[in-house]
Amino acid sequence: MGSHISTQENEIYIPGLGIGGQEKKVANSDHVKISVLNKVSRSVCKIIAQGGMGSGFFASFVLPDGTLFYGLFTNNHVVNPWSMQLHDNFTVQFNNNIIQFVLQEFSYTVTCPFVDFSVFQLSSNQVESLRQLGIDFLSISRNTPRVGCSLFILQHPNGEELQFAPGSISELWGFNILHKVSTDYGSSGSPITNTSGEVIGLHKSRSVVGKCNVGASIREVIRIIISDRNRKIAMRLSLKEPTRPSYLLDESISILERLKLQQISAHHDDWVSPASFLITPIWFKRTFHGWYWTPINPRKSQDQSNYMSVNNSSLAVIGGYWDGEVPAEKNVRIITYLKDHSI
Repeated sequence: MGSHISTQENEIYIPGLGIGGQEKKVANSDHVKISVLNKVSRSVCKIIAQGGMGSGFFASFVLPDGTLFYGLFTNNHVVNPWSMQLHDNFTVQFNNNIIQFVLQEFSYTVTCPFVDFSVFQLSSNQVESLRQLGIDFLSISRNTPRVGCSLFILQHPNGEELQFAPGSISELWGFNILHKVSTDYGSSGSPITNTSGEVIGLHKSRSVVGKCNVGASIREVIRIIISDRNRKIAMRLSLKEPTRPSYLLDESISILERLKLQQISAHHDDWVSPASFLITPIWFKRTFHGWYWTPINPRKSQDQSNYMSVNNSSLAVIGGYWDGEVPAEKNVRIITYLKDHSI
């Protein structure tokens, strides 16, 4: 069909410009600059480890003492240091470069299967070597993610070449971000970035119930890094050896029972506060880096419950039926106790 100019009442349509000379901006689909895509592409890599593969990315942030932390980020199910020895290695592929990383060469290592992340702190020599290969380091977003915000993921789906997929945040779900970005096997460990190319999350899996994908909030990952490093430094423990879970002492179990919590797992990691009239029970999860809580029964949920850290500044539920609600006073007291005491 040929070009034409048509008129309607109070409207003018000009080909290529739309009604009134304005292009239509699609909701939740902001523009992304090519320069931003180029920068992110220089930070994303493919990882081959332990018989599987995934994605990863390089990023940096400032520690509370002012030190710059440079790290390689991915999922625990992509690289699990708990199942490796310090002399073991894994492979990173960036463009045509193949890099072998040995665990003991990192300055610091931390991993968590519950949040599903692994982070490896790079030495200054490693950072310089990577930069010589053209690798860049992403920045962490300082803004709180919002439902509906546009984002994108650069990834290696099925181990293929780097690919771009846009989308948006569909829901905040505890420490997780539910997003509508197309991913596939091999995409795990990719950075979830806003349209400025700043990291807001770490992609990890598919949500069955929500028909969307899931990533861990990068803020939660960094909170754990800072907490774990500070504890190790204070106790003069090796930063190279990743912290592992420990069993609860009998004294700690007695304290939890006095708080009216009931044990629901053999390893003392899962507890629940009993329900009563007009009071919803709260399920608690213990990890090596602290406690989490949720009003959703993890045994009945077909998907991951919306766990919140007891260290959150707010006691409001994030996501789900109880979104924005605060637990009953008796449960608030338990959450506060677990925040203030090492158990």
